[in-house]
Amino acid sequence: MKKLTLQLISLIDRDSLVVEIWEGDNQFAEVYMQNGEIQIDIFPILDRDYWTFNLYEIQDSFGEAIKLLGNK
Repeated sequence: MKKLTLQLISLIDRDSLVVEIWEGDNQFAEVYMQNGEIQIDIFPILDRDYWTFNLYEIQDSFGEAIKLLGNK
């Protein structure tokens, strides 16, 4: 398993900032605010049947994404 990394970005098709969550070169998810709620889009993986993560690492990544969006 590769370490998860987060990147705060601005996309032209979104009204607010987006946090991308990556495992190596594969984007796992986007976390963003929409209508006052935190949303997450989870993407399929192409080179495996499923994603496998350490539960605490993914929990920490989601928590960090929320902080980056300004919702502590």
